[in-house]
Amino acid sequence: MESTVENKPKSKIVELIAVSVGHFTNDFYMSLIPPILFLFASTLGLSLTQQGTISFAILMSSSVLQPVVGYFADKYAKSWFLIASIVWVAFWMSISGIVGNYYLLLLVLSLGGIASAFYHPLGSTVAVNLSSKTKGTGISVFMTIGGFAATTAPLVAVPLVNTYGLGSLIFLMIPGFIIAFLMYKAKLHKVDFVDASTHKDHVKAKIGKYEVKWISFLATIATIRTFVLRTLITFGIQILILKGTDLGTAAILLSAFMFTESAGTFVGGFLADLIGPKRVFMLSTIVATACAVVLVLSSGIIMYAAFILLGFCYCSTNASNIVLAQDLIPQNKSFATGIMMGLSATIGGFGLLIYSAVADSFGLIFATGCLIIPMVLCVIITTILPNQFDNNRKIEEEYFDNDTPTPAE
Repeated sequence: MESTVENKPKSKIVELIAVSVGHFTNDFYMSLIPPILFLFASTLGLSLTQQGTISFAILMSSSVLQPVVGYFADKYAKSWFLIASIVWVAFWMSISGIVGNYYLLLLVLSLGGIASAFYHPLGSTVAVNLSSKTKGTGISVFMTIGGFAATTAPLVAVPLVNTYGLGSLIFLMIPGFIIAFLMYKAKLHKVDFVDASTHKDHVKAKIGKYEVKWISFLATIATIRTFVLRTLITFGIQILILKGTDLGTAAILLSAFMFTESAGTFVGGFLADLIGPKRVFMLSTIVATACAVVLVLSSGIIMYAAFILLGFCYCSTNASNIVLAQDLIPQNKSFATGIMMGLSATIGGFGLLIYSAVADSFGLIFATGCLIIPMVLCVIITTILPNQFDNNRKIEEEYFDNDTPTPAE
């Protein structure tokens, strides 16, 4: 590969850490607003539907462009986009606290979300290429470190705005700029993740029926997972309060929920290598669905455990989703990631709008019970996944021809 990723192992480690820390920073800012939406609601007089719309706007701006960005990133993107996106998201998310208008707040948060649309497909490709011989580990490190941001955000944001008000969010711009500078010092902007031979194949390649079929199923699983998790992050504190939990405990539980999301991502990647991705998909979706039932019907310690375990189980398929998708279309790794992380989040965002509307009409607890329906669908879909994806198939031009059958077909 004609890129910086072929430097000494120590250089690769530094660059992998840099792109992963950048992922953490990006996701920190993207996770900053949902846990404190209830404070924006109090200040601006927002309804549940308006809160859902804000979360939807963040999701849309951060995800709808990901497949498009990923497609062109496979051919044209530069790694300095990663550093620029950190500066961008830090600025817009940090000034949201001084915005005093609902529609202006929507615009500011939507602009900030664009950075995430760039960072995820580009960053995941860099992470995989920096650890090409252990790509599962590379993507797990990238995703796990980034995932911890969701745990950190409410721990920082909730006490900060409770003590000093929403305007204090502007000071969070400073650490984002510092991280961007450190990424520059790590020379992340010099990493060229476009392989010349892969680029040539990308021009010639056609994605066949086999790839489209399984990418679609993987994307459906990712969509349902994103919808459920994003809903619980957005309304989790309010749901727990309605179930008799005080605000302080609810904030801690939401942080624990987000922490187990990261833990699930890391453990899930390990389990996929140990017992196979289909078993991981099956086990995680079944247990997560059971946890959702317990969350709706119970209270107290049992409900708390179910809430936290749900996040762990549903995120245990994160790494497998991306690695399997990239294996299916290796010449279009960023595009594959854009579908798994971007397109699925976009479609899942529409589900969040429906959920918030149902919650306004029938209550949060009833709406949460309705989440069980798509979760059961997710369990059904996992049963038709192949027992083993052939990750070692040769990449040949005729393989991508729709008229040429593959061995798996």
